[in-house]
Amino acid sequence: MVKKLIGLTLFTMLISGCATDLTTNVNYYLLDDATTTITPISVDQRPIKIKIDTFELADYLNQTNLCMQLEGHQIYYSKHHFWAQPLQSSLLKSLLNDLNLHSSQGYFYTSDTVNDEQPDLKMGLSISHFLPTHQSSVVMSGQYWFYDSKTNNDLSKRVFNFKYELPLKENGFPHSVKQLRLLLPELSKELVKNMESIKN
Repeated sequence: MVKKLIGLTLFTMLISGCATDLTTNVNYYLLDDATTTITPISVDQRPIKIKIDTFELADYLNQTNLCMQLEGHQIYYSKHHFWAQPLQSSLLKSLLNDLNLHSSQGYFYTSDTVNDEQPDLKMGLSISHFLPTHQSSVVMSGQYWFYDSKTNNDLSKRVFNFKYELPLKENGFPHSVKQLRLLLPELSKELVKNMESIKN
């Protein structure tokens, strides 16, 4: 009886040891690939200086976990896929890069990138959604606005709403992150166009 009990105990320990030894792959993602980031030339020589003064991200996006929108307004947070850097700072850096690539007249910056520069315009931006969905697409939506840097008056007389969407051609978060990154140049082109129409 004692031998059976010892044998059962050893077997249980062996099984539980194997179960806890299983490793799960954890993946981390950068929004920008450092090897492909392009820095525009002579951005400081451009006539219009635009400071991104406000940059907000919806609370549910301020997680390290990648997320996906499910049916019925539900959000799924992955336990194995994470942003390597805070999404808010990654989004802002990527957006600044794209804005300065797409604008020939404006130089976009934040207080973190330039010290004591007197801007011609200030801009606010709020991101409501930036995620893949159950409908095999990625979505980015939100609002932005421009205002005079000296008077803080709204120059556009309204808030601009935006929504961009791209289909997913593959399953999985790696492809979703690539597609999400492709949404930012589209927003950048719209921001530049509206900024230039306000200043001209």
